[in-house]
Amino acid sequence: MTEFIYDAYRFVQLFASSIEDHPLLIYQSALPFTPVDTLLFKTFTAHSTPRVFDGYHKSWPPLLQVLKGHKLSVHDLAFSPDGTQIASGSFDLTIRVWDVSSGALLLAPLQGHTGPIYSVAYSADGRQIASGSEDSSVRLWDVILGVPVFPALTGHTDRVFTVAFSLDGSRLASGSADETIRVWDTTTGSDVLGALHCPGGFVGCVVFTPDGQRLLARASGNAIYGWDLSTGMMTLVLQGHNDDM
Repeated sequence: MTEFIYDAYRFVQLFASSIEDHPLLIYQSALPFTPVDTLLFKTFTAHSTPRVFDGYHKSWPPLLQVLKGHKLSVHDLAFSPDGTQIASGSFDLTIRVWDVSSGALLLAPLQGHTGPIYSVAYSADGRQIASGSEDSSVRLWDVILGVPVFPALTGHTDRVFTVAFSLDGSRLASGSADETIRVWDTTTGSDVLGALHCPGGFVGCVVFTPDGQRLLARASGNAIYGWDLSTGMMTLVLQGHNDDM
């Protein structure tokens, strides 16, 4: 029974779009492509079932699902901390939130950015998603309600390439092509420190230390920079890489 349930689970995962589009044609559109050594295939296939004679699978392939819905390129992905959701940010100006088990959309597409979305991140409690966009703004979304927490967080003057939450979720950092980092209070939406200038060029990655007291950034050059968030002062420059990171 366990084997059959597993087969059924993988069958639905792999052929969800075919089942949704043609629910009455499962024997023609999905079963022929089911791995031939599975209990499900052996149980339900018949002489009248179409067969694949070349390129068939004997067992379930590593691919679990294909999530479709975005209309343009997907630029960034993030798992929720509990692993049950995936957030995707796309050049179609939307963020989509997917259920990992079923592949279903959990919310209507999150819309508000006016430019392609470059980055998405979950808060540690999984209740908020942050996004950064070509429109120079950062947005914070309530995952439960599917609505913005605040109006757009503005201050950057160029594309926002990266966003990251502190571990306690109280702060959100964003890095931009304007060569600055900004740190936002997630309860008020305020800019905590003003622009932190990064001497290495556009900022492609930001990360908080676990205690939330420092922020590290990777710029377009080959160095890593660190700031003390209690003062806003740069306190660390790590060099040694020989090319851009």
